[in-house]
Amino acid sequence: MQKSPSERLKELELKLPPAPKPVGVYRPILVVDKFLYVSQGPVKNDGSLMIGKAGEDMNTEEAKIAARQVGWTNNAFHHNNTFWQLRQDQTGS
Repeated sequence: MQKSPSERLKELELKLPPAPKPVGVYRPILVVDKFLYVSQGPVKNDGSLMIGKAGEDMNTEEAKIAARQVGWTNNAFHHNNTFWQLRQDQTGS
């Protein structure tokens, strides 16, 4: 039997960063028709944003970590939300 993503994260002792919350007009995910638009920056485990530009403010290794955090932040959001919830938020139905 295949393990759920939550079980696999627990097994690997991985912790997702906090999922970003919609604030004002900002939404981390926007659903339009059949398209899902994602807008998220790298969030640290303490909830703060990783800020900087690769090659200027951070070296290659730090940039790789920031890129990985974007993926983890995206996973955290999806872990806490479903497509149906997102669709309801966007359409009100």
